[in-house]
Amino acid sequence: MPRPAPAVLLSFFLLASQSHAGDPAKAAQFFEDALTRFERDDSAGAVVQLKNALQQDERLLQAHVLLGRAQLKLGNPAAAETSFDNAMKLGADRAEIVPQLAQAYFAQGKFKQLAERISPVGLPASIQQELLLLRSYALMELGDMAGADITLNQAANLGKTSDLLVARGMLSLQLRQLAAARGFADQALALDARNAKAWNLRGSIEHLQGAAQNALQSYAKALEYLPGLADARVARAGLLLDLNRLDELAKELAALKAKNPNDPRGTYLHSVYLALKGDGKAAKIALLETAKLIDALPPEAVRRRGQFLMLGALANYGLNSTAKAQAYLESYLKLHPDHPGARKMLGSLYLRDKQTDAAITVLERAAKFAPNDPDVLSLLAGAYLAKNQHAKAANLLEQAGAAVQRKPELTASLGFSLLGVGRIDSGLQHITQAFRQRPTDGRLGTALVMLHIQQGQTREAVGVAEALVRAGKQPAPAYNLLGVAKAAANDHKGARAAYEKALSLDPQMDAARLNLGRLETATGRLDAARQQYSLLIKRNPRHSQAQFELAKTDAAANKLPDAIGRLEKLRSVDAGMNIALTLGDYYLANNQPDKALDLAQDLSGRDPENFQVLSLLGRSHAANGRNDMARVAFSNMSKQAGFNIDLLAETARLQLRLNDLDGAAQSLNKALTTSPNNLAINLLLAERDLRKGTPEQAQSRAQQLTALHPNSAEPYRLLGDIASAGGRPADAVQHYRAALNKSDSADNALRLFRSQLQAGDLTHAMELLEAWNRRHPNVAATQLALADGWLRAGKLAQARAAYERHLKQHGEQAPALNNLANILLQQGDRDVALRYAERAYQLTPESPITNDTLGWILAQKGDNTRALRHLRDARLRAPNSPEIHYHLAVVLHRTGRHSEAGKELELALNPGTVFDGAVEARQLLQQLKR
Repeated sequence: MPRPAPAVLLSFFLLASQSHAGDPAKAAQFFEDALTRFERDDSAGAVVQLKNALQQDERLLQAHVLLGRAQLKLGNPAAAETSFDNAMKLGADRAEIVPQLAQAYFAQGKFKQLAERISPVGLPASIQQELLLLRSYALMELGDMAGADITLNQAANLGKTSDLLVARGMLSLQLRQLAAARGFADQALALDARNAKAWNLRGSIEHLQGAAQNALQSYAKALEYLPGLADARVARAGLLLDLNRLDELAKELAALKAKNPNDPRGTYLHSVYLALKGDGKAAKIALLETAKLIDALPPEAVRRRGQFLMLGALANYGLNSTAKAQAYLESYLKLHPDHPGARKMLGSLYLRDKQTDAAITVLERAAKFAPNDPDVLSLLAGAYLAKNQHAKAANLLEQAGAAVQRKPELTASLGFSLLGVGRIDSGLQHITQAFRQRPTDGRLGTALVMLHIQQGQTREAVGVAEALVRAGKQPAPAYNLLGVAKAAANDHKGARAAYEKALSLDPQMDAARLNLGRLETATGRLDAARQQYSLLIKRNPRHSQAQFELAKTDAAANKLPDAIGRLEKLRSVDAGMNIALTLGDYYLANNQPDKALDLAQDLSGRDPENFQVLSLLGRSHAANGRNDMARVAFSNMSKQAGFNIDLLAETARLQLRLNDLDGAAQSLNKALTTSPNNLAINLLLAERDLRKGTPEQAQSRAQQLTALHPNSAEPYRLLGDIASAGGRPADAVQHYRAALNKSDSADNALRLFRSQLQAGDLTHAMELLEAWNRRHPNVAATQLALADGWLRAGKLAQARAAYERHLKQHGEQAPALNNLANILLQQGDRDVALRYAERAYQLTPESPITNDTLGWILAQKGDNTRALRHLRDARLRAPNSPEIHYHLAVVLHRTGRHSEAGKELELALNPGTVFDGAVEARQLLQQLKR
C-alpha cells in the first residue's frame, strides 16, 4: 500500500492538470509497443509509435523519456534534448533524465553547457560519477585539460571504476602520454574485460603507434560489446581505408549507416570510398550529404569540435564551396594552434547617470559659497541619492535641518536618506513627523504605510491609512491603501471591504482591482481572482499587469506550466523586470534550472547591480550545481543591500541555504551594526550557529532573545528547534509549548505536535491538535495534520472521518484525497477508493504519489493496462521509492514482462530497505529467479 502523503511532500508536486484530446488507453498501448520495439533495437519503429502515443496523450511522461532515448540512439541528439526537456518539465526525476540529457548535449557539441549546467549535486553516487566523467570529456573537448583532471579527481572520490580509468586514459591520450594512456586502458580492461570504451581506447593508442592489425582487433572487440559505438566504427573504417581494404570498409560503412545514419563522419568516409571505386557522381552526392549534416548541426557543435570543422572544410572544398571551406579552416586553426578550446567573453559594466555627475559638480561648487543654504544642500543630497551615496546625502540633509526650522518636505527627505544608510528607527521617526505636519499628503502617507508594513508594524500602517481615509482628500486611493494595510495585518475581510469601497468610488481604478485580485489569490479564492483580472483584460486586452497576475494565479493553482507559458508570451511584448524575475522563479520551481540561468544571465547583462536579479542569478547557479558562482552572486547581493535589514536578512537566508556560513555571517553582522537587537537577524545568526556546529552559541543567543523580546514566541520556537535538532524531543516539547502560549499560531501548534510525535507521545499530540482545531476550526494545515496523525496511529475510521471533514470544509485537495483513497483501499472499498484516487490524480497529474496510488488501486481491480501507465509515470518521477518499484514489478509480472519486473524488484530490495510489501517483493523475486 502506498504510504500516506504528507501535505508538505505532496504540495511539491502540485502542477498543472490539462485535458487530453486523445485516448489515454491507446497512448498506453502505443507506448508498450514502442518499448518492445526499442528493446529489439528497432529505434526508428519505436519513434513512430511514441509519436502516436503522444498524439493521444501529450503528457505521457514515459513516452517523452523513451522518445529521447530512441532519438539519441538514432543519432538525433537535438530531438533527444527536446524530449528530455519535455520530460523534465512534466516532472521526471533528475536522476532519470540528466545523464541522458548530458549525452544529448555532448553529441551536439554543447560542451560548455554540459560543463556548466549539468550538475551531479543531489544525485546517486553512480550517476554523479557518470556525469563527472562526461563533464571531463566535455572539458577535454574545450581544451581545458586542467579542469578535466580536477573533475576526474572528483569522480575518483566516488570509487574506482573501469569507466573512470578509461577517462583517465583519454586525458593521457589528449596530452600525448601514450604509455600512461595504455596503462589506464589495461587497468580498465582488468576491471571489466567487456568495457567497449576501454577497447576503443586501446585501439586508438595502437592506431597512433602504427600497430594497425592490433588496432583493428581492439576496435572489433569494442564493437562486439557495443555495436553502436560510433567512434570505434569510424576509427576502424578510417584504418581500413588507410590500408585500402575496401571490401571490409564497405561492410563497416554499411553498419555505421544503419546504426548512426546522421553521423557526418560516415558519409564523408563513404564519399572517399565511392571516389576510390570510381563513382565520382555518387561520391559528390555523399559529399553534399556530409556538408548538409555539418550545416544542420548547432553552430556550437561544429565550432567546438575540430573533427567536424575539418569535415566541413573537406566536404565544402570537394564541392568547390571555397568560402565555406575557408571559414571552417579558419575556425579550425583558431581551435587548434597550441591550446585548443573555446574563448570566453567577458561582459562590461555600463556607466550610468552621467548627468548626475555633472549635477554633483555644479552643486558642490554652489555649496562652497552657500554652506548653510538648505535648498542647495537638499538638491546636492538628491544628486547623491541618485548615485546611491546615502551617507553623503544624510550628512548634507542633517546640515540643512540644523540650518532652518524643519519643512515637511525636508524632514521627509532626511528620513528617507536615514533609511538609506540603515538608520531605520531615526528615519521612520522623521517621516512620521513630516506626515503629522501634512496629514493629507497622500504620497507621504502611502510611503509611511509601506514602511510600517516592511517593519511588521501593521497596526501603525492601518492607523496611517485610516487617517488618510478620514482626511477625505482622495477617498478611492485612500481606501485602496487601507486595503493594502489590512491585508498586511491579515484582516482579509477588512481588506476586501476596503478594496470594494475603493472600486465603488472609482470602478476604473485598476490598482484597487488588482489588489482585490491578489487578495482573492492569497486567500485561495482563485476563481474570484480570475474574475477581477478578466474584467481588466476585457477593458484592455493588452493589460500586462492583469496578465501577469493571472499567471501568478495559475501558479497558485499549481499550474506552473500554464503560468510559465503565459509569462513567456507576456515577456515577448513586455520586457518588465518583474515579469522576467517571476518567470525565473517559476523556471526554478518547475525544475528548469538551465532556463532560469539563461534568463538570469540575460537580466544581469541589463542590470548587473539589481538586488533581485542577483538573487535569481545566485539561486539559478545553485540549482545548476555552480555553488562557487552562487556565492559570488549572493556576496554581491549583500553589497547592494546596503544597510537594509530586510534585504540583508533575505541575502543571509540564501547564503545559509547554500551553506555559505561565512558569507551569511558577514551579511548578518553588517545588519547588527544598524540594529543589534533585531529579532529576525539574531534568529538567523542562531541558525548559523546551529549549522556551524556550535549549538551552545545558538542556545545562548536564543536565551538572550527571550530577555530582549519577552513577548515574542520566536525565541522559544528557536529553542525548540535547537532541542529538536539535538535529539532532545522532551525539551523541544517544552519550548514549543511556551511559543504556542505566546502565539497561538498554526506553525507553533504543528511544531509542538511533531515534537510530541518525535517524543513518542501520540496521545497528547492528538489531544493538542484536536483542541487547537476546536479553537481555530478553519485552518486547513492543522486539520490535515490531525487526519494524518489518525492514519499514522492506524485509526482508519477516525482518519477517514477527519479527511472527509477536511475535504468538505476546504474543498478538494490532492493530499487528503490521496490518503482517503488509501484508507478506503485498506477497508476493501475499491470502487470508492478509485474515485478518490482519480480525483487526486486529476488535481496533481504530475505527482508520483497520486500516480502510484491510482496505479496500485487499478492493479487491485485488475486493470493492468491503465495501472501500468500510472506506475511507469510514478517510477520516472520518484526512482528512489521502493514501493513504486514493487508496485510496478507486480503489474509487469502480471503482463508477462518478467525480466523488467525482476529489475524493478532488485531496485526495490536494496539492502536495508524497509517498506510495506517488502516481504511480498522478496517472494516475487525468488519466484522469478526459479
